[in-house]
Amino acid sequence: MKPRSESSKWLFLGVVVFLTIVIAFQGCAPQEVAPPDEPTTSAAGGVTPIEEEPAGGVTPTEEEEAKPTPAPTPVPPSAAVPTLDQNQVSTPGNTGLEGAWVLSQGFIPSIPILTSVEVYIGSVHANLSYPLTLQVRDDSNGLPSGTILASTSITVTREAWEWKTFGLPNLSVDSGTRYHIVLYSVSNYHVGLDPTDPYPHGYMGYSIDTGATWEILHNTPDYDMAFKIYGILSEETPMPTPSPPSIQVELGVDSVNPEGVKFIAPESGLYKMTILGGAYCFLSEDEEDWAIYGGWRTMLYLYINREVKWGAPDEWGLHPINPDNAIGPDQNYPTTAEAETAGQDTVVMIDLDKGGYVIALVSDGSDYYSDNSGIVEIRISGP
Repeated sequence: MKPRSESSKWLFLGVVVFLTIVIAFQGCAPQEVAPPDEPTTSAAGGVTPIEEEPAGGVTPTEEEEAKPTPAPTPVPPSAAVPTLDQNQVSTPGNTGLEGAWVLSQGFIPSIPILTSVEVYIGSVHANLSYPLTLQVRDDSNGLPSGTILASTSITVTREAWEWKTFGLPNLSVDSGTRYHIVLYSVSNYHVGLDPTDPYPHGYMGYSIDTGATWEILHNTPDYDMAFKIYGILSEETPMPTPSPPSIQVELGVDSVNPEGVKFIAPESGLYKMTILGGAYCFLSEDEEDWAIYGGWRTMLYLYINREVKWGAPDEWGLHPINPDNAIGPDQNYPTTAEAETAGQDTVVMIDLDKGGYVIALVSDGSDYYSDNSGIVEIRISGP
């Protein structure tokens, strides 16, 4: 064999070095992959886009995406939860009440059961030892009638203008029928009002004889008291069984006793007075004046945190005047049974501090209590 030439040898070495470099370069080169944001090809040949994560960091499944997000379902209020029904809250003016000067406000409820009334009260000129009484009465030609459907008294504890709440014992009313708030006190309280007729379903009235007769305030139906009426739609919603009141006292109010009976509150709170039964009359049925002065009654005068107030004497002696409240219908009935039925279960709510008291008595002339007959039984229950 012939020996290779120098030029051939160097050519051979150059080819070997070149091939070695190419092989080494291919082994170190990175593998080509799809960018992270580029679509990838599915097994079926289609293109599947890469989904972005939602802000919460969780990618929803197709099933979740197919379901629309449901709107929150409003929870209807319970039929037994008190709600605001009627109100008038504008108070650019005010007017006062005191003694025989009594104020009223007409309203038409849209719910069948009333639970409480709020009135904007000013007590800056009042003697706070005298309570403030609110009644709900039927309507008589646009003004209060003599029929008292509910009555409750509160004790005002400070001199201020503020909303005061009067609790009612779930008073059943006819929706769409006019009723009246009646306010009175021995002391000088004021109520907020608006004279521009802001409430279309009633107006203010006044009485100068403790509610026996009524007139429209300032002879115009434009005046409206500041008030709020609360109530419920139904009492059928099951409620927790309340614990029996810790204080419960039964008393007999004897019609021959001019001092009546006194209840002293052992604790502060709202007390409920109920007529259980009984009735009284001012003279015997066989007396000749029975047709004039006779009849059976159950109404009692109530004096709250003060002794009985007696008026000037007349032919019958002294008479109790200006009570803070009353319980039972102010009406004579031909028989004991009729009077008892009319008065039974009549309720008055009274707010008393510990040591406060209420006196209940029959109203008659001081010289003629001895010829009365009958007893009215009452129960007082409290916190």
